[in-house]
Amino acid sequence: MKTRVEYHRQTNMKSVARSAVFGTFALSSVIAAACCIAYGENKVELAGERAIIVWNSKTKMQHFIRTAKFEGQAKDFGFIVPTPTEPEISKAEMGALTKLDTIKAREKKASRNAVSLGGGGFGGGRGVTEVKKVNIGNYEATVLKATDPKAMTNWLRTNGYNARPAVEEWVSYYTKQGWYFSAFKYTGGTSTRTETTLVRLSFKTDVPHYPYKMPSDTWPNGHVRPMELFVITDQHIHARYKGVYQMWEARQTVLTTMTNAEKNFIADQVGLKASDMPEKAELFVFDNNQNKYGFDKDLVFIKNSTNLDPQWLWLLCIPAAMVVVWRQRKP
Repeated sequence: MKTRVEYHRQTNMKSVARSAVFGTFALSSVIAAACCIAYGENKVELAGERAIIVWNSKTKMQHFIRTAKFEGQAKDFGFIVPTPTEPEISKAEMGALTKLDTIKAREKKASRNAVSLGGGGFGGGRGVTEVKKVNIGNYEATVLKATDPKAMTNWLRTNGYNARPAVEEWVSYYTKQGWYFSAFKYTGGTSTRTETTLVRLSFKTDVPHYPYKMPSDTWPNGHVRPMELFVITDQHIHARYKGVYQMWEARQTVLTTMTNAEKNFIADQVGLKASDMPEKAELFVFDNNQNKYGFDKDLVFIKNSTNLDPQWLWLLCIPAAMVVVWRQRKP
């Protein structure tokens, strides 16, 4: 039986993510991203993001697909994506997003009365090891393993990037966890508006995640980061901030249970085999237009132990709490 929930899309054309961040697709909305933009003499700003996560719980493989659009004098910039294990990096085709948009529009039309679930080369150095280097469209990508945060920030400086104190803190956070860094350097020449290749990163992880943490100097008070994220998975999930029990503010909806034909098409577009896709895959979408908790933590996608919306589970505790209070006060 398909579970369908109306997907409400928030379009806010006035919000643009600023400065240090990764990732992105700039289509009809202006959307912000995660990770860390690194640039040299000329400041570059992120102009939009959409993303896809494919998660197979049996193989513990996450496939993370994004494209980006940047604004500025794009001749000496790149971005860094942290992953918990060594990633495979590959090009993907925009047809994957086009197909998901088609499914989203179809399900929105069919489910109007549904209920919401809630809310330039690279050099190494001591302490930094180049694992591999690949060319992906208009990127040169280098996978790095850093054991020393200072060595990683020195690597950035050596390669002409502005390793500000906030970037050093960001790098240190992931280095201490033993994560890998995928450094993407733009090679498409000078332009005031740059659209990058759609890229897939595939890696092993026990829990699917989104690299949501940003350097602290890129999200001033009141900063809003609209974002649309598709998640294809074989588990009923909810999103929360890593390390805490705080739910992500995004509106979460379940669009549909995907057909084999839909799954196979997405797999082909992003360079995967049909067997890489979850066997029984549901398509979720997360639509975010608020950020009252900031950007100092990554997101993780946790399997629900109940069909109830986790955002409202705390309500079940109220009757028990009232009984306890009554019993304590009874003479």
